[in-house]
Amino acid sequence: MSIVQFTRFRVTADRERAVLEARLASLRACHGAEPELRGAYLVRLGDDEWLDIAVWAGQPGTEDFDDPARAASRAVFYGQIDELLGEECGILVEDAVPQPSGFTEAHPRKRS
Repeated sequence: MSIVQFTRFRVTADRERAVLEARLASLRACHGAEPELRGAYLVRLGDDEWLDIAVWAGQPGTEDFDDPARAASRAVFYGQIDELLGEECGILVEDAVPQPSGFTEAHPRKRS
């Protein structure tokens, strides 16, 4: 089961670089952790709004975030953003919707 975590935030242009660097450090701190971080995506929604999407191999529990390096890197990331607009988590429902005709995957999955 994959868990998708959405974090929407606002950051001014003069702080973008610091936020991007802090986010990268936070992602690096997750390397090798359980549950595994399967993917992370950052989407610019508007002039100063962003959506950070993280896909985890399972539900992170509180004990999973006790590692001081992970906690510190997350604190730096959250400390750099101007405003936290919201956070949500949900279960990824994979392959639930058929792909529209004419759509081709850039990297087709192997099916067994």
